[in-house]
Amino acid sequence: MSAVSMTNADQPPERPDGERVPPPAETPVAPEPEGPHELWAQERDPFDDFLAQIDERDERKKPDDAERAEMDARLEALGDLFAGATARWHLDGATNISLLVGDYIGVHKDVDISIDADDLDALEPMLRSRGYGFFLSKLKDPNDPKSARVLRRVGADAVRRAGDHVTLAAIDAHGKVREDAPLNFIDVHLMEHLPDGRVRGVGELGSPIPSEWCMGIPTEFHGRTIQRSHPAKVAYYKLHQTRSYDRTDLEKLAKSGGLTSDDVDGIAVVFERDLENRRSKTKELLVHVAERLHRGSSAEEVLEAFRQEPFLAADAKRWKQVEPQLRVLAERIAAEGSDPVRVSTIAEEVLGIERRHVEQLQKMAQLRSWVEERDVLDTIRREFLEP
Repeated sequence: MSAVSMTNADQPPERPDGERVPPPAETPVAPEPEGPHELWAQERDPFDDFLAQIDERDERKKPDDAERAEMDARLEALGDLFAGATARWHLDGATNISLLVGDYIGVHKDVDISIDADDLDALEPMLRSRGYGFFLSKLKDPNDPKSARVLRRVGADAVRRAGDHVTLAAIDAHGKVREDAPLNFIDVHLMEHLPDGRVRGVGELGSPIPSEWCMGIPTEFHGRTIQRSHPAKVAYYKLHQTRSYDRTDLEKLAKSGGLTSDDVDGIAVVFERDLENRRSKTKELLVHVAERLHRGSSAEEVLEAFRQEPFLAADAKRWKQVEPQLRVLAERIAAEGSDPVRVSTIAEEVLGIERRHVEQLQKMAQLRSWVEERDVLDTIRREFLEP
């Protein structure tokens, strides 16, 4: 990462002051038609397999000069795209770690950002004027992860309804996706507010995350301002992932000096609240299902009892995600009985809520040990190595 300036990197995050910043070179874009926001459906080739950039040690491969130049251009374009925006946004993912340490920790193939859901209405026309549009992205063949993707152009309302699988793509004057932009197909994650105004963490049962995690940290990059994510938020989301390279990314983050022991304590608190939410909702669902069953209920009757739960049935996508596990659970309950204690035991064996929490705690313990190791090294450096 060439000539990275970390000016203001450790200062409290602030919103832009409204002073106009010259916009990037703009691509003339046709006015958005009136009527529904669902404008165009377009296909594009499947994304490259990123695992080709991960070596046998689960490390990101070191970038060559061409890859460095490509990543530089991408971040420069990101800074230009959001120049002067008053919307709350920040970078997501491992690129934050590279910005934090001042050099690329490996190859980053794409850009992920978070945007406050309340700011979409003001942000969408600004991005459109600069040659970018929001799209919902899905596989053309849901059963083939390597199939082409279908991109459907949408506006702010549809983005809020979708919640995920939103991408911000470069578009031409006719609203069609461009393939030649240095910054393209940005994965967009919404910061959604709970009734009390706080931002929800991972998943629909996620507990609120600290407000400081939701504000970008202004970081200078090649004369542009990138809103970097809070290190604790990066770690929190990385800890939910199971990809091989997430562990090595976390180690680099922990040893960067940007993540503190207090941050780790804060993440642990959110995890405990998340667990309690999942426990509570699972208990509620199982009690309601048990009330609908009778001695000798078949697997299909048990599954139908789950299907009658509003939390599961109200969202077709949610039901599709959980149905395979619920079928296994229904078969076990039908075969082993619907006694509440037995149902709870079967549910844990199938759903593994407590098991996954233990796995998270183990990853948290490793993260804490890396941070503490870094703290010890910093102390030694200050006391014995620095004049």
